[in-house]
Amino acid sequence: ACSGYDRVSTSSSAQLGNATLNVVPSYQPTVGTVFTILQADAVNGTFDGLPNGAKFTANGLQFQINYTDTQVTLTMLGGTLAPTGINTQLISVLAIMLIALSIAGVYLERKGILAKYFKL
Repeated sequence: ACSGYDRVSTSSSAQLGNATLNVVPSYQPTVGTVFTILQADAVNGTFDGLPNGAKFTANGLQFQINYTDTQVTLTMLGGTLAPTGINTQLISVLAIMLIALSIAGVYLERKGILAKYFKL
């Protein structure tokens, strides 16, 4: 039902063996969305530190992991997607630029330079 995420499907057994699960959500799914991240003939073991039913937070979103004999799913429980570092930095730079332009505009207006060139 979902797309845009990694999913492993195999016609043999999957040995998790305490592997590390790295979840990096990039969009805000609706609460209750279920992501099937592994489909196999048999699933053995769990991800490191995540027993069946464990809840964890990734990038501001809370998930629950569930294991069955043949699949591993993540269910979106809630939370708000945290902004990524690049977006936060870009917004900060843009805000600083807007402040600088506003200060420059006020300075030019007070000096009468804007009126001279733009017929204000």
